[in-house]
Amino acid sequence: MTVERFRARDVITPSGAATWTVCDSDGLPVQDVDDFLHWLRARPCSVNTLKAYSVQLAALFTWLSAHAIEWHRAEFRDLAGFMSTYRNGLHPLSKRGAGPRSVATMRLAAASLREFYEYHRTERTADLSHLILTRHLNGAHHANQNHFLAHVEARGTVAVNRFSSVMPPAAPNVRIIGFESDFCRMLAASRSVRDRLALSAMYDLGLRVGQTLGLRHEDLDVRRRTVRIVRREDNVNGALSKRKSPLEVPEGHRRFFDLYRDYLLHELIPRDIDSDYVFVTWTGGRSGAR
Repeated sequence: MTVERFRARDVITPSGAATWTVCDSDGLPVQDVDDFLHWLRARPCSVNTLKAYSVQLAALFTWLSAHAIEWHRAEFRDLAGFMSTYRNGLHPLSKRGAGPRSVATMRLAAASLREFYEYHRTERTADLSHLILTRHLNGAHHANQNHFLAHVEARGTVAVNRFSSVMPPAAPNVRIIGFESDFCRMLAASRSVRDRLALSAMYDLGLRVGQTLGLRHEDLDVRRRTVRIVRREDNVNGALSKRKSPLEVPEGHRRFFDLYRDYLLHELIPRDIDSDYVFVTWTGGRSGAR
């Protein structure tokens, strides 16, 4: 039987904004998925988040097509079968390279499935009364006393994604690390000052990836050594700070600003790159691209 392949595709809206959708084998958007993604866009979520959800849902619809199951008629055991097939990279969801998909990928798949179905349950676009994707456990029994939010979870019930029971557990990898020494090894292994600056922004300043990639030169006050975090929904690289209100990181780590100086002097100015964005690329004929 021929399996219809669904693909995640990046698109540009009439306003010029970048976004993602899921298309069928004819290249047409899947309306039920697009409605869900439109809701994510309205929240708004970053372009990178839209891409991640689109990739997982394209895999889901490919698997459903292979088993001749309509998405709104799928039962929990069907979706558990998808998770198992996806995790192990079996037909029709084979993956590049050998071995199973990572725990991080499976967690993203689990989140995508639940968010997609809960959206349609809320909107009542289909009868999903047969599909229960969330368990509500007693917090007092569920919470690990060493958990960061154990004191909160113990007060009531805890909503748990049922797909967590069909995902492989994360392999224990507990070891004592020297934060500064290990970080210096990462810096030494980096191929450019730009990459070392990005690492410093996350390690020394505590910024998220989206906040780091969304930095503009105007956000950096070199004299005061402060960094301003601004949520900009028009970043062409899709970077988006999760924090909605502006934030100033006071007295930023000196290493970050030393690296910023080296970045300007040794990488941006020699390449004659003039961009509002701090982090740009200069490879593949895309010099100065965000």
